[in-house]
Amino acid sequence: MAYVVEILKVKWSQAGLDPLADPCDLSINHWMQLTDYPQTEILLKNEVSLIDRMEMFWRAWLQPGAGGGGASSIFHNEMIHDLTDGAGHGLIYPFAKISVGVESAGTTTPSRANCTLIYRVKKVTVNELFYLRQ
Repeated sequence: MAYVVEILKVKWSQAGLDPLADPCDLSINHWMQLTDYPQTEILLKNEVSLIDRMEMFWRAWLQPGAGGGGASSIFHNEMIHDLTDGAGHGLIYPFAKISVGVESAGTTTPSRANCTLIYRVKKVTVNELFYLRQ
């Protein structure tokens, strides 16, 4: 018998990003991903090593006012992806490491992200483990 991780949910949030702090931050694209090995760039959605991927987009617009204007925005900072199949079975992950990648465009603020995994440990047979690692 062997033990593997069964990923049930992935909670993503942006960290340390203040959209209104920098006048350049009127349009921000933020990408985050979980993969089974370190990546140098954000992967396409159909890559084999991709476990989960999150894209967050933020837009601001100027509002005219008595003082010359101000900024308003729509900014969603947190998302939860449910990786279960409806019957409570999650994504079986048989490898020892998970890598997190972050990339952004349209901001002078360094890219950072928080990723929380909701998981359980599952016991599988050696044959199942061999099949999962293929």
